[in-house]
Amino acid sequence: MNLFLKKVLDFYVYSSIHISLCAMGMTWYAYQLFDLPVELEYVFFIGSSTWLLYSIHRIIGIEKVGAFKGKGRFAIIRSHKAHIYVYAVLAAGLSGYYFFRLRYDVIYTMVIPALVSLFYVSPLFPGKKRLRDLSWTKILMIAMCWSWLTTFIPGQSTGDALIWGLARFFFLFGITIPFDLRDKDIDAHTDVKTIAHFASANVLSAAAIISLVISLFLPIIVFSLSAQIIVSEVIVHLLAIGLVWYTIKDRHDYAYSLLLDGSMGAFYIVYIIIGFLK
Repeated sequence: MNLFLKKVLDFYVYSSIHISLCAMGMTWYAYQLFDLPVELEYVFFIGSSTWLLYSIHRIIGIEKVGAFKGKGRFAIIRSHKAHIYVYAVLAAGLSGYYFFRLRYDVIYTMVIPALVSLFYVSPLFPGKKRLRDLSWTKILMIAMCWSWLTTFIPGQSTGDALIWGLARFFFLFGITIPFDLRDKDIDAHTDVKTIAHFASANVLSAAAIISLVISLFLPIIVFSLSAQIIVSEVIVHLLAIGLVWYTIKDRHDYAYSLLLDGSMGAFYIVYIIIGFLK
């Protein structure tokens, strides 16, 4: 890969801009699912708070990986650590600004997942433990918080939010399993037992694909959806299933942090493209 392109990609991915845009895309797309006006303040709050949390996670996490500090993505993150402090401050300012522009009912319903997200990355427990350091809980907390914040809350005024939120839980659970497989050695180093320590890669990949199939068909069976939404759902789920299968074996981190994470934002992109082609 061209050195300049690699530097650009490294900045885009490891500055947490990519995952933040993906969070915004999934949230924006949720308003289309519920046929509601997009609340830009909430979309930008999700993006900026994701940027903040991932920046905190990278700052704290790099100190916990020990011998892995100089390898792969950790070496890149460590080399940009000073920049990440700047991103965290900027993201905190943006998050605060958009938080105070949110409706009260939105604030009330996001308190629990927001606190879980904060405790997930912050060493606030005895022994400087984070919620992500508790065995088995990591993948479930990720799926729960993301599905609640990006899908359930945008549609909470409708009767469809619970089903769509559950579908997104299965989607996020499915695409997160490969990350547990990728991080198996690192989690073992930090004494965290995830599902990757109790089942083979083939079994977990099958579980991820089953989870994605449930995610796809649950809303299609329950609701009468537009062709644009059905096609968007099918394309993104097939993409995610292909990526899960591809990452059965250890791959370059771009396959995870760029492509698998990118499948969340793909809902927004595919929906827009189909709209233009109609």
